[in-house]
Amino acid sequence: MEWILDDDVLDYRVTIEGEEVLTSINRNFEFAFNCPNFSDRVLRIEVVGKPPEGEVGIERNTHHKRQSDDDIIEKGDDSDLVLRVNSIYVNSAILAVRSPFFFELFTTGIKESHQQRHVTLRINASEEAALMELLSFMYRRELSATSPALLVDVLIAAHKFEVATCVGRCVKRLKKLPMTTESARQYLNLPSRVSMAPLVQPLTDAAKVYLSNRDGDNTN
Repeated sequence: MEWILDDDVLDYRVTIEGEEVLTSINRNFEFAFNCPNFSDRVLRIEVVGKPPEGEVGIERNTHHKRQSDDDIIEKGDDSDLVLRVNSIYVNSAILAVRSPFFFELFTTGIKESHQQRHVTLRINASEEAALMELLSFMYRRELSATSPALLVDVLIAAHKFEVATCVGRCVKRLKKLPMTTESARQYLNLPSRVSMAPLVQPLTDAAKVYLSNRDGDNTN
């Protein structure tokens, strides 16, 4: 059997009754997203934020929060408060093959005799929409986000969680949108760890060219 890989389709050749046949498998797993029947883990997403001044009634996170055999957690600041918790069913193999971050999350500390099922991920409230879009992308291989603001947020989340294909897809879609002074400055003000990534540089280079040409036109 010979396997041929590209970004979206898995092809393989098999021999049936002496004849070689080329078969394709579309790697779109949208049907499995948040579906218990096709999932082996529960991703518990803790959405945290800073408490309003003087408000103390919401659950408070601490550095002493559990990290037991049933829980892996990204620790937040002690001053952060859990605003809400979202639990979704995920397939660890799908997420792990798309992202080194999730590969490590699902493998670090796991005992052979006791596979962890519940995994907790803590994010800021500002990351929530982008993370859900990112998780959906990892199953569907397509972006549903169309607004520039959300695409930028997804780009940042994709870089943080090491989903390179999503980073590239966000950059490609943003480059197709009309460049404006506001958007160019936004691209150049991305966190340095994001803007310096090779996959993102075509976007920041385009922003620099746009602003340079605009400033040149203003001097004429």
